[in-house]
Amino acid sequence: MRPRTLLDCKEMGITYRQILEIEFQRRVKKNPRYSLRAYARDLGLSASKMSEIMRGLRGMSGRAALRIAERIALPPEESRRFVLMVEVAHARSASAREKARHALAEISSGPVGEPLQEMNAFLILYLNSESFAEARRILDDCQRRLNERFSLQAEGTSAHSLRIRLGPSL
Repeated sequence: MRPRTLLDCKEMGITYRQILEIEFQRRVKKNPRYSLRAYARDLGLSASKMSEIMRGLRGMSGRAALRIAERIALPPEESRRFVLMVEVAHARSASAREKARHALAEISSGPVGEPLQEMNAFLILYLNSESFAEARRILDDCQRRLNERFSLQAEGTSAHSLRIRLGPSL
């Protein structure tokens, strides 16, 4: 049985559908009248196809994923991650899915891969939870673990300044 999402693969804590949902929620917060139909239009999809993708009834190709990543203005590294997530879930051949899985694992297992997964989980919690306090507790724990992992306390710095040095992808 092939995995349907990255959660099944245990390689990431977030799926491409969740990225689409986060972006949709961000747009709704900016404009409360923004609809799924408008989101589909902005991504170049039909409303029915968008709805099916969001509900997990339909997948998409790597090419479609790249087009969507460009339209939601993902940075290059995140765009690559998004496309790989889609390919892991929906590539036609097992070898293509496996190749994408390995490439995604390589990206995710970098020096900050695990804390990044937790920060992604924080974003999902924050957008989907009524408990900001619980989401904040998880983020604080993640920052503490980042500080420990990089021995930042000894340097008198923090995860926040590491983010500034390494760039916004952290």
